[in-house]
Amino acid sequence: MKKMGLKSGCPDIIIEYPEGRILYIELKNEKGRLSDSQKLWAVQSKAMGTPHFIVKGGVTECLDQIKEIVEINVPVRS
Repeated sequence: MKKMGLKSGCPDIIIEYPEGRILYIELKNEKGRLSDSQKLWAVQSKAMGTPHFIVKGGVTECLDQIKEIVEINVPVRS
């Protein structure tokens, strides 16, 4: 992601939805750990009130968690 021009620590998934709201999701495998820059991003997100989630597990588990996060946090358009 850094090679794509994103800042170090930038979450893997960024969801932007109406009213300028943003939600961050960081993906990790079962043994994955956050880097220092990812930890800093999470702290800064919390300080700004931006939802920031760390999803851990295999592909199926991660997809299930992401679906739940989106269903709970992102409003459905009418």
